[in-house]
Amino acid sequence: QLAVAVDTAVELGHEEMKVRMRGDGRTIGAFGKGLEPASCQGESIGVERVNGVAVSLLFHGLREAREAGETHLYYEDVYGRLIERGLEAEAVDVSDLGWTEVDTAEDLSRADAMVRAGEL
Repeated sequence: QLAVAVDTAVELGHEEMKVRMRGDGRTIGAFGKGLEPASCQGESIGVERVNGVAVSLLFHGLREAREAGETHLYYEDVYGRLIERGLEAEAVDVSDLGWTEVDTAEDLSRADAMVRAGEL
């Protein structure tokens, strides 16, 4: 099984790693940066739990991508492919929890300040 921490309260743009839910509102139907923001219900915050058969499927998918020369992909792109192939993925709503994205040194400084201020 794959469980993905998703913030459903953020405003989605083209840069976010977006999640589109299925009709039940808990199962992920699509995953990726390339999804149209208006069709998605949240952003993956980059925290996942992978267990059971999903572990071997993930490693196989990563190996497939590497062997195909797809070294430009995000690991979440492989999750998206696995979901397309039938892997069930659950969205865990974390919109009531504090978090921040850290991609740059500036982001890290901002996150550190947020922790020191008790915001995270």
